[in-house]
Amino acid sequence: MIDDARRTPDVAAWELTLANGNFEEVYATLEEVVSHLESGHLPLAESIACYELGVRLSERCERYLAEAELRVSQLEEMAAQYSTTTTAASGDADDL
Repeated sequence: MIDDARRTPDVAAWELTLANGNFEEVYATLEEVVSHLESGHLPLAESIACYELGVRLSERCERYLAEAELRVSQLEEMAAQYSTTTTAASGDADDL
């Protein structure tokens, strides 16, 4: 069995994942890139290329997380507004 870190990096597949992957795929690819870098078995040029790709993958993960955080924040605001509206409407019904 060949150690994954010793295999030749599949940069083309990693680039495709960067462009089209969901968060989980991009994160898994980032972990794979880091594993290759940590192995120390890459020539300098490949190490630099992997490092650059790793930075871009990391930035993509950060964008996914920021987008998710924004969506959760918006949902929390909507829920709070609904709760306030429902409570106010319930209070109005009590006045009848």
